[in-house]
Amino acid sequence: MTKNIWFKDYKLEQIIPFFEEGLVEHLKIKLEKIGDDYLSAKLLISDIHLQPLKMLNGSMNCVISESLGSVCSNLVVNPNEYYALGLEISSSHMNSAKPGDELIAHCRPLKLGKTIHFWEIEIYCDAKIISKSKLTTVIRKRI
Repeated sequence: MTKNIWFKDYKLEQIIPFFEEGLVEHLKIKLEKIGDDYLSAKLLISDIHLQPLKMLNGSMNCVISESLGSVCSNLVVNPNEYYALGLEISSSHMNSAKPGDELIAHCRPLKLGKTIHFWEIEIYCDAKIISKSKLTTVIRKRI
C-alpha cells in the first residue's frame, strides 16, 4: 500500500481550481485524478499545441510537467506556512503526438525533502511514452 504524501486528504474538486486560470486554463490542461502519491492530468491536442511541423510542440510537455509538479509540491506542504516554486526542469521528448491525440500525464515524487522536492512526470499517448521530465521545486516559508 502506498503512503499518502499530501498535507491533507485532498479531493480532486478541491485542486481543480489550480488549473482553472492562467496558462493551464488557456492551454486546456485538465486535472484527471489524485492518488495517494500521484497527480495526473490530461490534454486533448489541438492546433494551439502544435509546432510549425504540425506535431506537438515540446514546450507543451514542459508546461504540463511544471504545472503538475508545482501543484503537487504545494499539496505536500502546509499551505498556511509554506509555498513551492519550480526551480529546474529537464524534459526528454521521446515521441510525438498530433491533433486529436489525448495526452495523459502522471506526476510522482522522487524525493520529498524539507526545502527541495524532486518530481518525475511521464506523459503518454495511449501506451506510448511521449515525454519524461524531472522537476525540482523549492519550498519557501510564507512571511
